[in-house]
Amino acid sequence: MNQDPVYEQLGFKNNLNFKARSELREECKRFLRFAFLLDFIALESLSKIFLNSINDCIDKLQLQVSTPVSFDLEVVRGSEEKEKEQLKKPRQEDDLMPDAEAQVPLFLADCLYREVEIPAQSLYTASIDPFILPPIGKSSVMDFNPMVHLEIEPEPRDSDDDEAAAQPAYYTAKTEDSFDAQDSKLEVTKVKNIHELWLNVYPDKHVLASLIMETFKLGFDSLKNFERWSMHADLKPYDQVLEHWDYRCYERWEPPQENELYLNCDDWIVEHPAYQHLEENVEILINKGMDNVTQQFERLELILHDYWVNQQLEDFSAVLHERLKNPVELLPILLKRFVDQKDEF
Repeated sequence: MNQDPVYEQLGFKNNLNFKARSELREECKRFLRFAFLLDFIALESLSKIFLNSINDCIDKLQLQVSTPVSFDLEVVRGSEEKEKEQLKKPRQEDDLMPDAEAQVPLFLADCLYREVEIPAQSLYTASIDPFILPPIGKSSVMDFNPMVHLEIEPEPRDSDDDEAAAQPAYYTAKTEDSFDAQDSKLEVTKVKNIHELWLNVYPDKHVLASLIMETFKLGFDSLKNFERWSMHADLKPYDQVLEHWDYRCYERWEPPQENELYLNCDDWIVEHPAYQHLEENVEILINKGMDNVTQQFERLELILHDYWVNQQLEDFSAVLHERLKNPVELLPILLKRFVDQKDEF
């Protein structure tokens, strides 16, 4: 009869006979193998969950950045009410469209509008024609630029030429325009890519890519919170029951160190192509998505530049000046410019 107290640790009497001990050892071997099998299944499952999450995220990013975007602000504005009405209706399986997933954003970013002072390197000088309407000139209403075309006539000088003095200033200006001004050029200051100065996205593409990678890192680290079964300290009595000739699925019993108490999927994941190319793929897709945003911002370039031009007029004192050149023509055009901008903006 065996008097080994190890059997009592498993809840058996210490005087088991040979047959009972043999059957117990067989069950202990199976249980220890099962513990290793559980760890293997857990490692495989955890690694697949993580890798599938990577693939799902990349696939959804790819779907969203590849979905055609409507850059027509009027269309977007008009579709908002339709979308609200659609959301109120109960969803049915037949209503799910193939691109429904693409319409749900994976993340949201803010468009920041901030009027900053235009740096000198963003300003440049362009030459434009004087504003002279037909039949004397060839200008059109679209050519009008209030920064240079709102001109003030010079103060009249004393002259003995009564005939010249008797002519209206408007007629004099027209005559000069017809011969000299239409062939000259005016210099006007413009801003290059003002949308890049006043419009920004937060988080930007670098921060956004970093946030996504940090999220994956948190998910990667969270996989190490599952306690392992194999070589667990609570299973040591099952190993002690075995004889030295009994088959073991391990060479010898070596309890894990403190940093090895939890399952580690590193070897299952780090060599996988999806993980190795994760950061590269995220940056490519984020850059592609930001390119779509940049295209939208570029459509606002003319609006922002017109707004900046209006700011340069300051208090519009030139409009009220008594020597404003050609006020009969210019004031209606200036007023129409503001009305059109109000409707467009």
